[in-house]
Amino acid sequence: MTPDCFAVILDHLQDDKATLYSCVLVNRLWCRLAIPILWSRPFNLVSQSKLNTIERNAALIISTYVCCFSELERQKLIDEGFDLPLNFNNPFFDYTRYLKSMDAAMFDYAVQHWAKLNSRGNGCWFNITTYLANLAFKRTIGLKSLNFTHMKDFSIDSLNLSSFSDTYHALSQLSSFEFIYYPTVSFFKDTTTTLSSIFSTLSKCATNLIDLKISINRRCAPPIEQIFLLIKSQNKLQVLKTNQFWCSVEESEEFCAALSTQAKSLRWFEFSEITYIPMDLVRVLMSCHRLETLEFRGLDLLNLSSSSSSSSSSNQYITNYDDNFDEYKLNSESLHVFRNSLPSTVITVKDYTKFGQCKSHLVW
Repeated sequence: MTPDCFAVILDHLQDDKATLYSCVLVNRLWCRLAIPILWSRPFNLVSQSKLNTIERNAALIISTYVCCFSELERQKLIDEGFDLPLNFNNPFFDYTRYLKSMDAAMFDYAVQHWAKLNSRGNGCWFNITTYLANLAFKRTIGLKSLNFTHMKDFSIDSLNLSSFSDTYHALSQLSSFEFIYYPTVSFFKDTTTTLSSIFSTLSKCATNLIDLKISINRRCAPPIEQIFLLIKSQNKLQVLKTNQFWCSVEESEEFCAALSTQAKSLRWFEFSEITYIPMDLVRVLMSCHRLETLEFRGLDLLNLSSSSSSSSSSNQYITNYDDNFDEYKLNSESLHVFRNSLPSTVITVKDYTKFGQCKSHLVW
């Protein structure tokens, strides 16, 4: 079997950490092929072991990264109050080069635990997460996936992509981006500038996304213009999952305009936390001839009306919107508009409890 064929086989084992580790121990060739896969998404594979806790294992990844840094980069850590060995054994591989999938929350989690183990306590003004993330971005051969979910309120500023060097190099190959952010009320205004910078940077550097998922609390003043620009900047977006993080009719029209730029490539569209569905969105979705899945999440199915008398073809919206901000009705006749226009598309409407659990759903 040629090395190329074996590399393809190993690629299918990327979720099996134990098997990949066993392959590393076979011989030099197997090691050379398995290491890049094993270290392509190390933070996704962090787990508790018999010898170490999750925190300890996460910190060990950062320790390995530090070993790969230059002497000057390590000296910066020493100057900022971190205890590092005087003599480093250079690793056989530059593990930071292989980073392809980055979970921002887990990265920050790992860095914080590494800092607790190695800090002398006198570098209080030094942002260790920003420093190490910047080095990781600079050294990677290119990220494929970037995940900003479950971020702590005070951590989002530490991972502001616009502050990193050589960001285009790190993000130009990005194919998947997920951003879920529901900060506490006290952080609504504090993160507005950072969020704008993150999405603005992505719209310039990451234009080849295939999968984009965005869910942001609409009350935290999300950077709507920058998010819409990110959607517009994509060459062939296939999967878009988003909540309705905007409020005004004008912003809804801007979203539809952004979505229309992806009509030729979009295969999956998921829309949640919906207050209304404008006719502009209906027209855009009808033009998405490659659309395979259309999903509305969070709708109250008890309010689905089978009566056609509650709406007319001249209505501006495809829903009947109540005065209560969190209540809305989707007319079943409107769903048939989608069904008739998108005959090959699976259309799903899901109803969720206040705890986020799916209690019922309809498939059209």
